[in-house]
Amino acid sequence: MYELVKINLSGYGGVPTVSGRELHEALEVETRYNDWFARMCEYGFVEGEDFYSFLSKSTGGRPGTDHALTIDTAKEICMLQRTETGRKIRRYFIETEKQYREQAGGYGDLLRQINELRERVELLEKPAKKQLPVKKSNAEYVLEKLTASGEQVFSKHRVLELCKPLKTAEVTPVLEELVRMGVISCQKITSNRGRQKEIIEMK
Repeated sequence: MYELVKINLSGYGGVPTVSGRELHEALEVETRYNDWFARMCEYGFVEGEDFYSFLSKSTGGRPGTDHALTIDTAKEICMLQRTETGRKIRRYFIETEKQYREQAGGYGDLLRQINELRERVELLEKPAKKQLPVKKSNAEYVLEKLTASGEQVFSKHRVLELCKPLKTAEVTPVLEELVRMGVISCQKITSNRGRQKEIIEMK
């Protein structure tokens, strides 16, 4: 489509805009730009929402004030001119917006397809993680070892031997807990030599 008025796609804050001075020229308005734009603002256009002021590039003299108009504002201004040129440029804005929306939609679909494909490739290339065994609690570990031994009565030394690599400081509180739970019984006996020996018995 022939470009009647240049549209700045990046605009302000990502919003497409049109130069007020370029629109003024395209509309073939005879009134001086500053006077014309001041009259347009009487229709309720708000700076910071409908347009943004900035200094235009100078060709040698002092820079003049220009305005970046949102496309909706530009369309309304075109309609306010009540001229064939105004209607023509308004239709141009409408058609241009339509084309941009269609292109953006197609581009968005393409991006989604690319991202989905990338995710699938990453999933295929990702090595399967080795499933680590669930770590047992010390109590479960001790009880499992005692049960698996097939024995009914143990010395403390035998329990520590079965429950390696757990240390004495780890096994002792576990045995005390199992006694409280009634899973095992623990008693101390005195040998003929007068030495005390701890005996653990499964219930």
